[in-house]
Amino acid sequence: MPDQPFQIERLDTLLGASRLAHETIAARHAELVQVGGADTSSRDLLAESARVAIRVLPALLADAQALANRWDEQSVLDPEATRNMLEALDDELDRASEAVRDAFGRLREVDRAMRRRLEDW
Repeated sequence: MPDQPFQIERLDTLLGASRLAHETIAARHAELVQVGGADTSSRDLLAESARVAIRVLPALLADAQALANRWDEQSVLDPEATRNMLEALDDELDRASEAVRDAFGRLREVDRAMRRRLEDW
């Protein structure tokens, strides 16, 4: 099986980073629970983080993920046919980039809010 091209690594990095961001926010919330600072607002922030990481970002990248999956299959069956798929994947990642940036921006906002809450305790 060929090495993964940078377009697929880029997609994997985006999805992995969103999960890592949510895990970080979840850990901050767990700290808030331990110190007695968790409340409805902090749970709403945690839910927002989960929504962005688990629903929004994967939905924004669903077409790119489908292309990556097709590339993975074709790279074994017909490696020469994969070049156009990688170009399409690159185009799809570029198309989604602004919305993806906005979603990561929301995760950063949630993280800052959760961090401020922890600092106040």
